[in-house]
Amino acid sequence: MNRNKVLKPLLFIGGVFIFSLVIKLKNVKDFLGKDNVLSCFDCFWYARLSKELDKGIYSFIDYLRNVPDFVVNLYPPPLVSLLPYGLSKITGYSLETFFVLVPPITSVLFIFPLYFWLRKFAPIHIFLGGAILGIFNLIYFNRTTLGRLDTDSMILFFIFLMFIFLTKAVYEKEKSYFWIVISSIIFNIFMWWYYKPIFSLFFILSLGLGLLFARESIKSIFYKTSLFILLTNPIFFINSIFKYTIGYFKGYLLKEATQILPFSVTTSITELQPVNFSHLVTYTTDNPFTVIIAFIGLILLFYRHFRYMIIALPILFIGLTTFLAGNRFIIYLAPFLGMGLGYAFYLFFELLKKRYPNLIRVSSVISIILVVFFSFPAQRLYANPHPIVGQKVWNDFKKIKPLLQENSYIWTWWDYGNILNYTFNKGTYTGNQDFNPIKIYFFAHSMMVYDEDKARNLIAFITNNYYRDYGTNIKTLTDTWNLKDKAYEYNEPLTKPVYVFIFGDMMGKTFIHNLGVFGMNIYDENVASVSTFTKCSDKGTFYNCGLFIIQKNTEKLNWSKEALAKNPPYKEIIFIRRTDLIVFKKVLYKNENYPHDRMLEIIESKNGMYFVIANRKIKNSMLNRMFIFRDSFRNFELIFDDFPELVVYKVVK
Repeated sequence: MNRNKVLKPLLFIGGVFIFSLVIKLKNVKDFLGKDNVLSCFDCFWYARLSKELDKGIYSFIDYLRNVPDFVVNLYPPPLVSLLPYGLSKITGYSLETFFVLVPPITSVLFIFPLYFWLRKFAPIHIFLGGAILGIFNLIYFNRTTLGRLDTDSMILFFIFLMFIFLTKAVYEKEKSYFWIVISSIIFNIFMWWYYKPIFSLFFILSLGLGLLFARESIKSIFYKTSLFILLTNPIFFINSIFKYTIGYFKGYLLKEATQILPFSVTTSITELQPVNFSHLVTYTTDNPFTVIIAFIGLILLFYRHFRYMIIALPILFIGLTTFLAGNRFIIYLAPFLGMGLGYAFYLFFELLKKRYPNLIRVSSVISIILVVFFSFPAQRLYANPHPIVGQKVWNDFKKIKPLLQENSYIWTWWDYGNILNYTFNKGTYTGNQDFNPIKIYFFAHSMMVYDEDKARNLIAFITNNYYRDYGTNIKTLTDTWNLKDKAYEYNEPLTKPVYVFIFGDMMGKTFIHNLGVFGMNIYDENVASVSTFTKCSDKGTFYNCGLFIIQKNTEKLNWSKEALAKNPPYKEIIFIRRTDLIVFKKVLYKNENYPHDRMLEIIESKNGMYFVIANRKIKNSMLNRMFIFRDSFRNFELIFDDFPELVVYKVVK
């Protein structure tokens, strides 16, 4: 009997663990031994801190983020940064090795607490469904791949570990206070791994709901929840109610912009876009019928095992907000959908066993196989993770590094902040942890203005002044507008060397263009200045660009349809040839009577032929002039040009 109790967990947990790692590590040879291994934006921050720990230079002040104001670092350092550092010290293997291996391996660990939480009240089918779909839903799977050194990989581990001890605190009354203490210790470690104090509120609700439905007295509920609040930091709880909850609903659910910007930054983040049912199917089982069955099974699971599942209700609520808050919240929902799917199959085969008792053994095996089969999206077998920075750009970074002055800053979009901190050891104004609204706006605006003096002055204003001196009194859009006008006139020399990094995909980031034109007479809430930035197919003697073909080394353009040739759908078509020495520009077509203010730019470079379809309002913008036209400037000196990947300018005045 005891032997079976040991073998059964080993069989199911071990099987899922090995199966998962075989799939998640199958491309590991493509990463090991390389320096370009990180596969997410935030990864570069955690990896940089690991390297600073390794060199003994980790500082309480982070001089590379949010310059020139800087940021106070966590102390002790983030646990996710300490882990590869510690493993590297113990084993002697490189930090990059553990940047690659830690995410996929730790992401599977949640199946251990999941099993031990479920085993007291649920059949093995529920564990298998929750474990398989929890690991292999597209969002969690993609966010815990090789080189994805981020906090996502152990969030579920801590959540299900909390469920175990909160459940004990509710139902083992003689040791309830002891288990509350253990839960609070785990919670604080969780906050060290993933600092989101709003979880304090959710776990307090878990404990409170559990105690309430366990028919504890109001006095007992008050004492026990108060102890949990005290041990998990009362400030977390207070902030959860009055700060983080409001911020969660405004930022994630309602996508409200700050009062000082016309748009919410969250609308530019893919993972925070709302999910519909079709998306949910794609991200989970890839089958609408199994998703429906999973929801039905989940409802039945809550109904049949309400005393235990009530503990999980607040976290399930987070998962359900995926329909408003964004796809990343599927991380919390998918394990429960897997449990529901497992429970539905369990109930179905329980009915079969009652009707056909001779098939008990066979039906049990078949039901388990079917749970695994329908919980596992087969497309994950073909996943091919890769570093987020392409190797060409990574090689460009190595060429650019010796060109940059010491103690210089980098002016670029927030997406690239962590990457450039890591690769160049240079300060950036915004980054993936720093969404300073004024700095975000000033970058976008500096790219959209037509006047290079204004662009330079915007950069100088942010470089030479501390946020506390100009940003704390900005309360409205009008205040932002007035601050921008003030910065236009700021003609002081820069106190630090500054380099402008323009990446090719900025041409396709509509958010930059729409935000950047705020404060200009061309402002429109829906400028949608760029709809596409595309490379044409090389066909030997010509390039095929879809709607048209263009002969190599000439400006001869042939449309794919006669109707397009007679009436091209643009106000202006411009041909640009970029060589190492010169840029040649020629207007191929112009029709001021065309009703839509749209232009087509066709760009030939040493790397091929490209075209941009854009609102003509950005034709004379600094972004277009610096990246596409490569104009000569008084205030900006071109120091690196690898169009269409990356162009770098130095602010020279």
